[in-house]
Amino acid sequence: MSNSKLWLPFAASLCGLLLLLGALGAAVHAQTAPKGDAWTDAPCTDFKLELPADSNVSCGYVTAPLRHAEPDGPTIQLAVVVLPSTAADRQPDPLFMAQGGPGGSTINTYAQVLIQNEQYRPVLNRDIVFWDQRGTLFSKPVLLCPEVSQADRDSALGVSDTQPEEDGLAPYLACGERLAAEAGDLSAFNSAENADDVEDVRAALGYDEINFYGVSYGTELGQFVMRQQPDHLRSVILDAVVPLDYNLLTEPAFAKERIAEKYFNECANDARCNAAFPNLAQRYLALIDRLNE
Repeated sequence: MSNSKLWLPFAASLCGLLLLLGALGAAVHAQTAPKGDAWTDAPCTDFKLELPADSNVSCGYVTAPLRHAEPDGPTIQLAVVVLPSTAADRQPDPLFMAQGGPGGSTINTYAQVLIQNEQYRPVLNRDIVFWDQRGTLFSKPVLLCPEVSQADRDSALGVSDTQPEEDGLAPYLACGERLAAEAGDLSAFNSAENADDVEDVRAALGYDEINFYGVSYGTELGQFVMRQQPDHLRSVILDAVVPLDYNLLTEPAFAKERIAEKYFNECANDARCNAAFPNLAQRYLALIDRLNE
């Protein structure tokens, strides 16, 4: 499938979202606010964005504390891309877009498509701010685990020297040790600090208020922002909401198992389905066993 087909639903959703935001406010002329001392310009090519020389897109880093309770302590660099509005009725409050995951890159997912593909770029009456959350792709430090990716590839290709059950945790432990040495206190990469980063980005870019859009884990982050930094929020859009008591790293596997079990039971109890697909659960599990051989 082409990239254009993959992004059509996203483009349509974003256009609808921007129309909604435009309907909520009166027409106000506003210039882009001056950036604060925490902002450092960077070439957009650092974020794999190829732009014409006359582009008005801003790329750079916002310096934020590793721990906000320790403002004079270690710092991190948050990668930020700003797509300014050129509309005559430009509104002063931008749209901040938060990717899910956790660990997804907003710049890689959204900015590269909207900025580099004109067919997906609506006429905006607000700036759009894309930032990579702490620890993700273009921010510094980045918490990637090539050790785990390589182990997964080796296992899938059957070239691993050890069985997964024998040494399954080793790549994770190796990655954790390396990242602790490179990035420092890994416990600081959490949703509470992540939410305070949003305020750092807002302040560095000079906006008085923002509209926050989050999808999947981004909705969890949005709830933290509402709780910790409500003063500069104009609106919040939560798309595919993750409750704060739901663990995105552990719950989905069990949820999928429950859904599959419910589906198999309903088929077994339906005469037509059971006639067409007898012993569906057993056949499904047998297929998994064959594929694992």
